Amino acid sequence: MSENKINWARVWEITRKYILNKYIIVLLIFGIVMVFVGNQSAVQRLQRAKVIDSLRTERDQYRDRTAQLDERMRQLRANKDSLERFAREHYLMHCDEEDVYIVKDDTID
Repeated sequence: MSENKINWARVWEITRKYILNKYIIVLLIFGIVMVFVGNQSAVQRLQRAKVIDSLRTERDQYRDRTAQLDERMRQLRANKDSLERFAREHYLMHCDEEDVYIVKDDTID
């Protein structure tokens, strides 16, 4: 029965000797400060990494869209008829002797 009994005096001695050591306490406080406090903390770095990833994704989307628009512009410049058609459809441009009628479709599916 005495083998299972915890010797609390021995536990307190080990705790005081190793865990309550001033160097261990200073290292623990330093570690907590580095992880959670300040502008250069690990938490702030993770938040900034998420923002950087989202900005890179947005940048890639804009680059893809720019490439698509550059290709469309090249196609429009290659053929005068396609440029005229684009201007008529998107900007409602017309020649002086023409009339333009705009028909709106208000049907809702």
